Amino acid sequence: MWEQPPAFIDSFQHGPLMYDWNETPPLTCQFERPAYVELNDETLRDGLQCPSVLQPTLEQKLPLLRLLPRLGIGSADIGYPGASKAALENVVALAKTIQAERLPVVPNCAGRTHEADITYA
Repeated sequence: MWEQPPAFIDSFQHGPLMYDWNETPPLTCQFERPAYVELNDETLRDGLQCPSVLQPTLEQKLPLLRLLPRLGIGSADIGYPGASKAALENVVALAKTIQAERLPVVPNCAGRTHEADITYA
């Protein structure tokens, strides 16, 4: 490490591209209640990124998918199809369930700018 970080490091930490929550003063202003709040569920994706956590099966994900509209959740990240063949298969199955059952859930997926994340074979 550096004894004194280069000047450009400080500009990143306090510049317009980074927000330091540690330097935020306590909220002193009042906010108006929004007319509505939209929620995007993240529990169906492969985001359980901890080695000690089990990955839910498709059979475990489907009941939650069907519950989302009753909870008032209108969109969901249904997976990261580029992560693996199994993840792709789950994403496709969840999307087909949304379509077949006409669930009022707008699906979305995590992805990168990588061919595996945008192709379906």
